[in-house]
Amino acid sequence: GTVGACQVPVIGWAPLRSLEQMPSLLVFLGFQVMEACDMFRRRQAKPMIGPRYFMFRVMVFTLIGAAVAAVGFVLMQMGVFMPLGARIRGLFLEAVKTGNPLVDSVAEHSPSNDQAFDMYLGKARYLALIGMLFCWHQRTPAKFLPPLYALVSYHYSLKMSRLMIICGPIVSMP
Repeated sequence: GTVGACQVPVIGWAPLRSLEQMPSLLVFLGFQVMEACDMFRRRQAKPMIGPRYFMFRVMVFTLIGAAVAAVGFVLMQMGVFMPLGARIRGLFLEAVKTGNPLVDSVAEHSPSNDQAFDMYLGKARYLALIGMLFCWHQRTPAKFLPPLYALVSYHYSLKMSRLMIICGPIVSMP
């Protein structure tokens, strides 16, 4: 898909220069490196046992990470990467008045409040806490996902009221 998008003149190399899309690309490439490590392990005449294979993966990811960091630093100094978009910056920075009354008055970009949580999520948000307690007693690493998801969704919905929609799945858990 990215190769096809780069062929469109308006888009060009933007998908590879955008810092917003870079994490997804790095996760994809990380999975490719993990598969390459697995292929190397399967082709060995003498099978690699767990700790040795773990150290092999650590070494591979350390070397690739150092190389990617060095290349990324050089490219950043050359100004290849585009800055984060306004929507992403708005999640991490305080709301700044742009001077444009139309943009500044958009309610969905304003921070949410307790009244909005009560109106849109209702009493179900309190039941979600009980549901998280039930999940916490499971003997699986997946028990960390609901509290982590709840914290992240609550944090970002406080930044921008339109992001309150991401609180829906965690509230529907019980």
